[in-house]
Amino acid sequence: MRSRHSNTIVIILLLFILMAGACLRFYHLGGRPLHTDEAVHALKFGLLLEEHSYRYDPLDYHGPTLNYLTLLPAWLTSAKSLTDMDETLLRLVPAVISLLLILGLFPLKKYLEGRALLFAAALTAVSPVLVFYSRYYIQEMLLAAFSFGTIVCGFRYMLGGRKGWALGTGIFLGLTLATKETGLMVLAALLAAAVLTGVTGLPQGTMKDKKILPTLAVIIIPSLLLPLLFYSSFFSNPRGVLDYLLSYSHYLSRAGHPEAHLHPWWYYGKLLLWNKAHGTPLWSEAFVLILSGFGIPGLWRGEEKKSPSGMFYRFIFFYSAILTIIYSLLPYKTPWLLLGFYSGLVLLAGRGAARLIDWGSERWKEIIIAGLLLIGFLHLCRQSLLLNFRFEADPRNPWVYGHTSEDIFRLTGTLNEIAAALPGGQDIHLEVIAPGSDYWPLPWYLRTWSRVGWFNRVDFDQPAAPLIIVSPRCEADLIRKLYELPKPGSRRLYLPLVHNPVELRPGVFLEAYIRKDLYDRIRQETTLIL
Repeated sequence: MRSRHSNTIVIILLLFILMAGACLRFYHLGGRPLHTDEAVHALKFGLLLEEHSYRYDPLDYHGPTLNYLTLLPAWLTSAKSLTDMDETLLRLVPAVISLLLILGLFPLKKYLEGRALLFAAALTAVSPVLVFYSRYYIQEMLLAAFSFGTIVCGFRYMLGGRKGWALGTGIFLGLTLATKETGLMVLAALLAAAVLTGVTGLPQGTMKDKKILPTLAVIIIPSLLLPLLFYSSFFSNPRGVLDYLLSYSHYLSRAGHPEAHLHPWWYYGKLLLWNKAHGTPLWSEAFVLILSGFGIPGLWRGEEKKSPSGMFYRFIFFYSAILTIIYSLLPYKTPWLLLGFYSGLVLLAGRGAARLIDWGSERWKEIIIAGLLLIGFLHLCRQSLLLNFRFEADPRNPWVYGHTSEDIFRLTGTLNEIAAALPGGQDIHLEVIAPGSDYWPLPWYLRTWSRVGWFNRVDFDQPAAPLIIVSPRCEADLIRKLYELPKPGSRRLYLPLVHNPVELRPGVFLEAYIRKDLYDRIRQETTLIL
């Protein structure tokens, strides 16, 4: 048991690490262009904010917690519609929730070795992948944080904690299930890890004087009630609960027949271990994986086998291993799915770093080990700064996945300059044409424009808008509409609005055109050079 003085030092250092992690997550939060998935969730949130209604959609929209929690920054800033929101406000939710991965270490300080906690907190604070997806308006960071909250509360309750810890377990588990459909996989991993941990031995006094049935009720009721509330839109859409249950048939069929997201079983290992592109440093979190390996030995023997810390780390090992296997075997993969099991590996890495320090019994060994740990930590820090603030939208960043190009700022900046030169501003008619609705995240960036038409193909029956954004796949039809079908004398000339095609994201391009008479009207008031 640590002294009160040492406990105070651990708390102060944890708070310092928490602030450092917050700085990495909050700084310049709105600088990176919005990913397609982020834009989709943002527009979904807009319906909740503006129309005060939410209907769960099982097709790629995922669980409701992200949308409902985003109401908090909206209310705090008096935002009434999506036009009052920006990227920073959206991303505040995952950024704040991600700090639970560090805050959740505070209740563990009574049972886990202080250095292990500090190492785990520091690695969590600077890990490039954890920081990167903390700044992403998607559900995955919430899923990882809520599942960790479930583990922490359950651990504290089992070791003699009050019923409040059991209630916390149920609340965090309910939030996990309400965040994303893959929460069911998390639940399976939690249950399997609990069984395996129990089989391998529990500390004396675990669950002492606990009544099983009342405890289960305290956990199960909120874990069922919260998903019921969220998926039913707080009972305004009961169909949402059925849609949630039916969504698993959709995900099972997609997992069995993936297309764009088909990856081999070793995909996550490669992402974490080795990524080198021309003109970039080596991207790797091998340091964390190596340390996690050092954190595993000794958990099944000696006093550690019967200690609370041994039980905790064994659970984390089983949980992370099971999730890794599940996600690796599923053909459908996206990089952010690894957050659940990787955040567990970071905890094992904290123990591994502490054990390495203990092995350095002689002074010269301690210096060498401390130096190696410092080098590995600084490498993670440098990567985190580069990947989140320099290569944040660069395809050479391993965590960038079909991300929106910064070209979008070139396009939207030009459009906004045109609007600023017109009396009606953004009320001008704008047409966007792309097969398969492949124009995201433009709906987010054009949310303040009042007359935007979104089309999957060229509409020959409607008059052409003075501003047109079009996929190269539709240009032949657009030329036919503008120049071949109109009668002589009624044709309007269109000029390219951008010199080079706008790369919306890798492999997806858009062209933009402006009607010549409109350009002639505004060219004296803009910097446009066509």
